[in-house]
Amino acid sequence: MSRARAHRAGTVAGPGLPERIKWHTAARLLGLLLPLKWRMAGVIAATCAFVTLNVAAPKVLGDATDVVVDGFLGGSLDEQQLAERLLAVAAMYVGASLFSWIQGSLTATAVQRLSYGLRGSVEQKLHVLPSSISRNSAAATCSAGPRTTSTISPSRSTSSSTSSSWPS
Repeated sequence: MSRARAHRAGTVAGPGLPERIKWHTAARLLGLLLPLKWRMAGVIAATCAFVTLNVAAPKVLGDATDVVVDGFLGGSLDEQQLAERLLAVAAMYVGASLFSWIQGSLTATAVQRLSYGLRGSVEQKLHVLPSSISRNSAAATCSAGPRTTSTISPSRSTSSSTSSSWPS
């Protein structure tokens, strides 16, 4: 199929697409996600919290390292301050893991609901089609080319050859 025909058929993806088609596709996707807007807002919020905690935790861990170095050089380690910093780092990493789990769970649920809705709309559109159209399209799909397979009949031990149109 030539690139021009494939483009008209809507099967070409990638950098060769005009900007207006990319924006149109993005707008359609956002339209599909509109019923899930609060779930997607939760995904964005959980992702922001996850990233913030994962970025801030090493800085607090660095502060804890400074407490250890200062205690080593000064001769007395401030164990209370060190414990507070390490507890804060542990809490930040636990919180980041929790937000990561929340983000993954919300995303998976949103994708499942979107897929279920898309399958339902496709099924609904197929049920609206007249049966002659669906029979013609099925015949066109099945006529991709014959394939010969060898089957053994359970009642006889001889092998017979059948023709199938499904590719292997």
